[in-house]
Amino acid sequence: APGMVARMLLRAPEAFDPEPWIEGLQRTLAEPDRLTDARRRVLETAEGGLAWTRSGLAHAAGVSSTVIDGLRAQGVFETVMIPPRPVVAAPDPG
Repeated sequence: APGMVARMLLRAPEAFDPEPWIEGLQRTLAEPDRLTDARRRVLETAEGGLAWTRSGLAHAAGVSSTVIDGLRAQGVFETVMIPPRPVVAAPDPG
């Protein structure tokens, strides 16, 4: 029937909402009270000032997320908001 596609779109207006920002972590100047092997790996992985997701940092450093949570509780990481990944790739000008 005519208009069925438009009806589907109008019934799901949230489909047009922008993607939400992602909560991430970024290294601060604070140092942990104890430097375990796992914490050292996290700090080495987080060098360079990039923002990480909690699970991404834990996976890259080869530690559990509780190690990340402990460092965050000590102020070694601060919460930052990361923009969502683009839905489509940027056009290739070439």
